Amino acid sequence: MVRRTKWLTARATKVDWPNSELHYATNAGERGTLKFDHLVIACGSVVDLSAIPGLAAYAYPLKTLGDATALGNDLIGRLEEVAVQTAPEERERLLTVVVIGGGWLY
Repeated sequence: MVRRTKWLTARATKVDWPNSELHYATNAGERGTLKFDHLVIACGSVVDLSAIPGLAAYAYPLKTLGDATALGNDLIGRLEEVAVQTAPEERERLLTVVVIGGGWLY
């Protein structure tokens, strides 16, 4: 699924924006630099659905392709329900989506 992809587990230590370089250090202490055309900074790697009451029962984590598929299917189902719903309050409830987390912007 991820041909032409290089996987590296490391900690980013510096972003050199003018030169489009990411400096990193591995857990083994190795240091290196990667050149980039586009850099996506995604904060965190652990999903904690216990942080907010009700989150585990109603939220969708979004870390895997399977997670995205489940979320997409639920949203499609809601749109199908809204199409036949006549009560404005119920339509609003079905069309309300809340995003919790999502990282920060740099």
